[in-house]
Amino acid sequence: MSDASFDDFSAFDFPEFTDQDFAQIDAAVAHSLNSPQASNQPSESYEFAISGLEDGYHLYTFQTNSGPKIPVEIETLPDSDVRHQSSTIHALSERSPLQRYRPKHILSVTDLVAPAWCEVQFEYGLLGKRSRPLAQRPKSFISTSGKEIRVEQTTAVKNEQNTKQGKAVHKKLEREIHPEEVKVTIATEEERWALRLVNMMHCLKEVALEGFTREMPVFGLIEQEVVVGIIDEVSRVPSEFIGTDDPTYCLRITDTKTRKTESLPPDEDTLSARLQVMLYHRLLSGLLSQSQPFQFSSFWEKLNLKTSKPFSPNFLIQAGLTSDNRHFACACLDELSNSWLKLIPELGFSTVHPTLQLSYRLRSPSRPLPKLQQQSESTSQQNSEELMMQWAILQSLSPATSSDLDSQHATSSHEQLALTQSPLTSDDGVGHSRVIGMKEIVHDDAVLDTHISNVLRWWHGERKPEGVPLALSRRCRTCEYNDDCEWRARKAEESLRNIKQKNYGNRV
Repeated sequence: MSDASFDDFSAFDFPEFTDQDFAQIDAAVAHSLNSPQASNQPSESYEFAISGLEDGYHLYTFQTNSGPKIPVEIETLPDSDVRHQSSTIHALSERSPLQRYRPKHILSVTDLVAPAWCEVQFEYGLLGKRSRPLAQRPKSFISTSGKEIRVEQTTAVKNEQNTKQGKAVHKKLEREIHPEEVKVTIATEEERWALRLVNMMHCLKEVALEGFTREMPVFGLIEQEVVVGIIDEVSRVPSEFIGTDDPTYCLRITDTKTRKTESLPPDEDTLSARLQVMLYHRLLSGLLSQSQPFQFSSFWEKLNLKTSKPFSPNFLIQAGLTSDNRHFACACLDELSNSWLKLIPELGFSTVHPTLQLSYRLRSPSRPLPKLQQQSESTSQQNSEELMMQWAILQSLSPATSSDLDSQHATSSHEQLALTQSPLTSDDGVGHSRVIGMKEIVHDDAVLDTHISNVLRWWHGERKPEGVPLALSRRCRTCEYNDDCEWRARKAEESLRNIKQKNYGNRV
């Protein structure tokens, strides 16, 4: 791109325009002026394109009745790539997120609660294959609206390291009570779901014997959608005393979160976590209910499973479903489901405690911020969040000079090199995973119902994703899609309009 302004025609090489090109212009203008839509809506923009330029650019000209022509040069891909991207974007727009990203129509708890942090970031993460290791992800991708979103690699590296450290903390906690992993070979979908149920039964027996368990699978139907999850910790606590000295027990859910600093997050940043444990509460309560026993038959039917199909001999042996085990002697899903329903009253768990816990552990040693970053954060704290958002968005949208780009490139390269040369500790920070605090919340069905209905509207393609509000724009600082975020661009335009309207009103 030339650095000439739009008033400087040196950016364009007019000799490259042929008579055919000018004929296309005349035809496009005539069509726009004579179309019914143009006559009915005089304020609409006219848009036409000149194709076939040898330098790989298309020249688009936009004109409105209230302003000058604005020529914009857009670099284009080869025809084959354009056709492929166009067909891909069209296919994406035709299908809901549930159809695109979860073709088996099985959602995880994370799928339902992670969008509460930022729905736009969550959708970008799906498009950019964020669940994969960083080396296997694309460095850019096309959004559902057709814009290229580039991944800021330095931020992505930091986020991946944080994720690895968090996973390592969870794995160490699990190994404290399950020092060995038992490998089970799965041959069918029936065996896959049977293994989940076997693990759930083992976890409940562990709670009865030891008082707690970790990494307990749960599943169920949420608004007719299949949802699966894994609870970090389930413990046994007294629920009430009924006329005897023997207490009855209920189960308490605790979810572990990791932090890089020795402080608890503000309440507004815990919404996803609170929704997560409430969703666990609902799923586990449905599985434990004795007044309304879990309807395994309809659940398996929704998954199109053959519940009477025998498990393979290898699976029976590896999963411990042999005849010498009173609780687990099962040959098919039907028998295993019945065993679960018989086990619940035997263990004596009445319900799930309504008070849910969030346990925060230190992920790794906290490091002092560089001097410049400390100054930046100190300055941002003095300003209102709205002004900060406007400034940050406008800065990210303004064109950078070549010196700015060189400076940014040098800084990014230096940070990348520093991250590469500073490997994680031998235990990925797990040795520092002591508890730094707890938060307790009370299960709220109304709050959970409202969120689930809203997020499922996005999964079903009934609405577009929403980004963070201005008051929480600080979240954008740790987002690897920050630079090309379409939500931020829209908010920048809204801010500019509001400022112009305010200034115009003051002058009047």
